[in-house]
Amino acid sequence: MISFYSIWSAFLSSFLEELVVVVPSTIVQIGLGTLMIESDLSLATFLAFFGFLVLPAAAGVTLGSIPTFIFAKYGFDILSQHSLILKKYHDSARDWVKKHEHRSEVAFFVMRALPTFSSLVAALSGGLFGFSIFTYLTISFFGSIIRITVLGFIGWQVSSVAQFFTGAIGWIALAISIILIVAILKWFGSNSKSVS
Repeated sequence: MISFYSIWSAFLSSFLEELVVVVPSTIVQIGLGTLMIESDLSLATFLAFFGFLVLPAAAGVTLGSIPTFIFAKYGFDILSQHSLILKKYHDSARDWVKKHEHRSEVAFFVMRALPTFSSLVAALSGGLFGFSIFTYLTISFFGSIIRITVLGFIGWQVSSVAQFFTGAIGWIALAISIILIVAILKWFGSNSKSVS
């Protein structure tokens, strides 16, 4: 089921994905659910999933996005000092956010919570909104909990179905995969000879 290493893998994979932005966060977060592959759905396993995978992953996303947040918040401030056009947009955007503080916080929470919304854009928006670091970390953490719970649960359930089918007819899938790989390699081989 879940081991000590699962907790660290949930935290580190989410932290590094957010920090480096090499792979889409949805892939990482759905992948976390596959760590539950041998677990049946029950209250106890869901609580383990939530406590040992979702919470560490939400902490990883939140902490990993701090550099992006700081870059957006202070980088925009610095750039707007050197450009009158940017200063105009900067001042009007920050005034709107201050006037509509609750709306901007709700909008940011929705950005963080929606599984389909880009995590990078959410982090940049938090900085551009000019949130305090405490507000950013709090909203980012709780919004990420919802997002990771949904995506991780999808990964958990899809991997359970995949395990059932691969256990039942796994040798057929393996044979088909090998045939497809050989066919693709032959096709590339024949096309590369005709090009040269």
